[in-house]
Amino acid sequence: MKESYEVSRDLPEWQLEMEGLLRDLERLQGQLADLSAWAARTRTRLESSPEELEPKLVEEVQAKEPEVESLLDRANQLYKDNPPSQSDKEKHAQLTEDWSVILELMRQHRERMALLAARISQQTLLGSGQAESAALAQFHKSWAELTDWLSMLDNMVQNKRVVVADLDDINSNIQGLKASLQEMEQRRPLLEKQVTAAQNLKNKTSNQETRNAITDRIERLQAHWEDSQTKLSDRTAQLHNMLKDSTDWLESRRKVEPLIKEANERMDAMTEITYTVEALKKQNTELKGLAKDLSAWWGQVEQCNSQADGLLRQYSNDDTHLVRHLHDTINGSWTHVSKRVSEREGALEGALRLLQQFYLDLEKFLNWLTEAETTCNVLVDATSQERLQEQPHAAKNLLAQWKSVEKSSTFRKKAADVRRLLGH
Repeated sequence: MKESYEVSRDLPEWQLEMEGLLRDLERLQGQLADLSAWAARTRTRLESSPEELEPKLVEEVQAKEPEVESLLDRANQLYKDNPPSQSDKEKHAQLTEDWSVILELMRQHRERMALLAARISQQTLLGSGQAESAALAQFHKSWAELTDWLSMLDNMVQNKRVVVADLDDINSNIQGLKASLQEMEQRRPLLEKQVTAAQNLKNKTSNQETRNAITDRIERLQAHWEDSQTKLSDRTAQLHNMLKDSTDWLESRRKVEPLIKEANERMDAMTEITYTVEALKKQNTELKGLAKDLSAWWGQVEQCNSQADGLLRQYSNDDTHLVRHLHDTINGSWTHVSKRVSEREGALEGALRLLQQFYLDLEKFLNWLTEAETTCNVLVDATSQERLQEQPHAAKNLLAQWKSVEKSSTFRKKAADVRRLLGH
């Protein structure tokens, strides 16, 4: 029986956990379907004209990269322990293949763009001499490499979603951002070298168009550098705040869970309703004590809910599935135990009404017995011994009535004993 109580108590939480996992799986399947369709279309477009890629298509691939990589990582982890359906397995394999082809086509595109920039520079400075032409080509190549690297950092900051309330994931991403900031400091000499090279090239050429192009590129590179560094710093600060907010919420949740567990255990320990005054008083006192504790604990539950809502609202652009799942579990467990208390209150009130009605019915019955006994006494007093001898039939009826009254009197004594037992 005890095992049955434990299963009944844990069933709602298990059900909520399973519902959360199913929602996560459905979300993953939806993303897999969407990204598989996108990757197939994008691969077709890239392969149809690999030499002349549309700038918008290139930007779209760069923007999608963190999302695709994140999905593939999550799918690989999930499918290790939970083999996917045949349909999901095929979509995952196709997405992996298409994404590999897309990355290779993008790599080839970057190489072509770097070579093209070098050729344009050489043609622009055809009369400037080999040394100056080579220097300009190197400048454009280095500029393209730094710009691509900064764009990669921007995409990482903009599109890489962190699992809110997963402290390991948050810390891991903070370390990654710090490493990127450190790498920027290590690469700053390359930026300064580019600035120096740009100034030297401008001094060596008299072509105003070339001078303007160099100025424009170096100014855009410097602005891009500062913007990327600011984004990295802001994102790092945001994740530090997320880490603190998540830690605070998890601590609140850690305090609330034992309270809900205690409430369920106290409900499980309550005995079946017994229809006696003393038992009902005791059971009602126990339940009121639990209801009072639930009322006192509600402040902590409300604070936990408020913190969860804050996480969902403030970090809505990140992955909030863990917060939603744990938040739903806490609320579902609290609602379940509150419902149990409410149902118990209703049952006790019903038992009390039944007991009160029993007393009323018993009192009416005892009054009837008293009236019956009085009637018989009057009957006996009014009947003389001589008349009973003269009328044997009447005497027989009177004797039967008297025996009936004797029985009723006995029942009355028994009923009085019942009243004493009930505490009346």
